[in-house]
Amino acid sequence: MIQYTHTGAAGNGHYPEAQLTRGSTALILPRIAGTTIRRTDMDMRPFGATLASFWRENRLAVLVGFAGIVLSLYLHLQVWSSPLTESPENWNARMNAHLTWHPFEIRYFQTYATIALAKLTGFSLKTAFYSIQYALAFVLSLLFFRFLRRLEFTRGWSTVGVALLVTSLPVVGAHFEPIHTWDDFWVYIFTLLTIWSVLDRRWPLAAFWFTLGCFAREQTLFFFPILLLAAWWDRRTVSRSTQILCLVTPIVIYGGFYALVYEPPGPDRWRYYHYSLENAARIADSVTSLINGFGFMWVAAVVGGVTFSARTRSRTENLLLWGAILSVPWTTFFAIFFTLVRETRILFPPFLFVVPLALIALKEILGGLKQGESQRYHIGFLAITVALAVLFGFAANWFWPKMDYIPSAEYRRLWAGVQIGLSVAFMIGLVHARWGNRRLVQNKAAPV
Repeated sequence: MIQYTHTGAAGNGHYPEAQLTRGSTALILPRIAGTTIRRTDMDMRPFGATLASFWRENRLAVLVGFAGIVLSLYLHLQVWSSPLTESPENWNARMNAHLTWHPFEIRYFQTYATIALAKLTGFSLKTAFYSIQYALAFVLSLLFFRFLRRLEFTRGWSTVGVALLVTSLPVVGAHFEPIHTWDDFWVYIFTLLTIWSVLDRRWPLAAFWFTLGCFAREQTLFFFPILLLAAWWDRRTVSRSTQILCLVTPIVIYGGFYALVYEPPGPDRWRYYHYSLENAARIADSVTSLINGFGFMWVAAVVGGVTFSARTRSRTENLLLWGAILSVPWTTFFAIFFTLVRETRILFPPFLFVVPLALIALKEILGGLKQGESQRYHIGFLAITVALAVLFGFAANWFWPKMDYIPSAEYRRLWAGVQIGLSVAFMIGLVHARWGNRRLVQNKAAPV
């Protein structure tokens, strides 16, 4: 039996959703067949109180998400080249390509949502497209904040996670050349909702979101092994028939659809690896894109993963770690060998695992710096971090190898240089935090 209970003090803004028995989930709809639910004052709150509670809990994520959109628009319109400034004629040609070229033509969400919004509002295709894209980016930032809270990060660290998300190049620079985001925000949202549903053992809902993700972009199928692993872990708490149905249904639905619309790929599809690695300029291009995929979070996530692997983990922590292990290498391999890796965004779908692992490593650094260090030291470390980011950013402009894709070379090498500088600062902070903790323990253990 599931009972909804209100345990927060009146007026303090704390309304836990539910207290649940083992094996149930925290995000269940208010009425489920065969379930007894005790309604409380939480269910009867007026809309104004609900909105006020939402704002108190999520205001930082709202502000950070909005700031990320403003920063992105500024960069696209004022700093670097972007399709945002293209003529209506070019945009009509771009839309026509997504309506007629395979496999673009079978990824329906963004294309037809843009056409529908343009018809309803009278917007140009370009205005309708970017209105949807930035709305999706904002929704993604809020969902990711709630996802991090579901992973039991504090409100502050969840806000940091949102900041890392919206300042990642595939998000803040989603429409720079040659990134050219189209269906990707839909994929990010559907994939996040899929894994969130798996965390809560809501397998029918996970199957629903996963199916939508596949229709948004077939790359979502790369997350299917994660669902298989989670199903194995849940084999004693979820019925076998439910698991089989939820795992098979998306494959049957999308597989049947894909079989109907399948077109053999052209011969160039299997030669992208040769294109990306053909000469020094293209190798420099590909390496730059790999760095920019997650920036310093590549390093931070590895450190966070190693930290996780060295201790006993909960089911949620296991899903986070193994989700990264199963999705990041295959996504990276696919980006290098079967697509143009310089588009960068193709590397990004595993963000929902990479960013939390990076946060774990950042928490370790902050925890180490807090132990017995003065405020002057914290300011000094921040200054070192900024100085390294600026130094490596300028150094990249001076010494970075020539890249193949010239129109975007400036911002991409600058971004890569800054991320390398942040990675160096991260490692300095990590070494100091771990060494400082050992020194503190030794000092406390030393006889007086």
